[in-house]
Amino acid sequence: LHLHTICLPVNVCALEYTFQDQFTLKEITLPQSLTSIDYYCFSGCISLENVKLPDHLKIIGVHAFSACGLTYIDIPNSVTSVGDFAFANCLKLKSVIFPESVLEGRDVFFNCRTLSSVQVIKTGRVNINWKCTFSNCCLLKEFEMPNFVTSIGNEAFEQCSSLSKIILGNRVECLKDLCFANCINLEEISLPKTVTYIGNYTFLNCVNLQRIYLPKSVPKLSPIAFLNCEKLHEIYLEEKQVYEIDFPVSFGVFQKFLKNGVQCKNIYFVDTDFEKYSRIVIENNQKICEIPEGVNYLSKQCLRKYHGYDIIHFPQSLKRVENLSSEFGFMVYP
Repeated sequence: LHLHTICLPVNVCALEYTFQDQFTLKEITLPQSLTSIDYYCFSGCISLENVKLPDHLKIIGVHAFSACGLTYIDIPNSVTSVGDFAFANCLKLKSVIFPESVLEGRDVFFNCRTLSSVQVIKTGRVNINWKCTFSNCCLLKEFEMPNFVTSIGNEAFEQCSSLSKIILGNRVECLKDLCFANCINLEEISLPKTVTYIGNYTFLNCVNLQRIYLPKSVPKLSPIAFLNCEKLHEIYLEEKQVYEIDFPVSFGVFQKFLKNGVQCKNIYFVDTDFEKYSRIVIENNQKICEIPEGVNYLSKQCLRKYHGYDIIHFPQSLKRVENLSSEFGFMVYP
């Protein structure tokens, strides 16, 4: 069956799987009676470049338009639910307009590599946990986050390699793992005073990030949040530049900060530091691991990698070892 043009009858109210992988479909007219476009309905319709969604549409399901040929989509305010991967892998999609409800779907715009224009329509909702990801949207340069967002999910902007400007809403409390990882053109970011959590690898490989504005206190900040931020040297706490920081950093992050003129008070040795910074020697048939001077804490994740060593030499700077027990089977020399 090779469909090119379809006009659905006026009484159709729901669709799912209906036109999946119809590679030749170019045009479709959807009736105003349609309220649900569900699972994989237009997935794989690579020739479908434009579709006007009906004004009373409520549900866009999982993978509903994934891997389509869409270049533009305007999601009406009536939509209350957008499923995971709804527009993922739409490689020609350049511009989207959508209401706040889209933000709660996971990976909605994943790998839309030509997406460069995003507009979020306010509908009055508050306290939204952002799960929607623009991961691998390589041409997205700017984004202003709505003020109602309280949490930015894992990998939300990962691999947005053109992203140079991001404005966070003033209610954001949580930046989850990898949410800005590999944003290689991001030079500056300001976090609102409401932020209380910055997760693992949040700014991983943001190699051009030079300055960051932080709240005076972030109760939970991962030591590896700024891993491989090669140029980060301007750190501001409530608008005042500081040259000594007391939030936790991994030994690898500490090395970059030290090179850029920033001192650190709380240095953790984590699993990502193990292969690069620990020194392994063999003496008298014993395998010895030496932790570098300057380390203040050993994380429990790091200790998992010490199986098979007879002796560990801890530095004089060490203050605490997390969850160290006899199960590791080695001698510990302070």
